[in-house]
Amino acid sequence: MKCPLCGQDVLRAGVTSFVADAGGTVVVRNVPADVCAECGEAVINEDVSDDDGHVGHRRAPR
Repeated sequence: MKCPLCGQDVLRAGVTSFVADAGGTVVVRNVPADVCAECGEAVINEDVSDDDGHVGHRRAPR
């Protein structure tokens, strides 16, 4: 997979953080992502986001 920002093919497994608006500001940390070793851009892994690329609430397994 190529970096969507710089186009380099040097993505590595890592984590990222982002800010979400869920009726208030929420900072989400340690989200699994592919991180570009060249520019630092983070792409959230498909297993974390839904089909539209949104990161949402997930229920804990019972």
